[in-house]
Amino acid sequence: MNLNHEKKHKTVTYFAEQDFNFEIPIEAILDCPRQGSCDESVEFWFSKIDFSHISDSDLATELSREGTDWDLSDREENEKRITWIASIRLREEWKDAVNDDGLHDRIFDFIRDFIL
Repeated sequence: MNLNHEKKHKTVTYFAEQDFNFEIPIEAILDCPRQGSCDESVEFWFSKIDFSHISDSDLATELSREGTDWDLSDREENEKRITWIASIRLREEWKDAVNDDGLHDRIFDFIRDFIL
């Protein structure tokens, strides 16, 4: 008997302005946007996302809208960048929906501690 013990993550759809979307694990939204370095979290979560349906040019165009001086020639780095950006934007959307910063932070801290 061959059992797959890899945990299936619940996801949320991120809709990019460049007319593509992808599923991002809820845990990534809780884990990536935080103070300090989040490189380790982004490194972990980007590998859980299927970017195969997004062209290199669409991904680079989406990232170029951020107004940074990133070198957008590295596909893997671009996938990490969009993971980080999507997690921040989705968390901000949830924060706006709750409309109470203090409550929002307590809810996310609780969920992150419970899930992660």
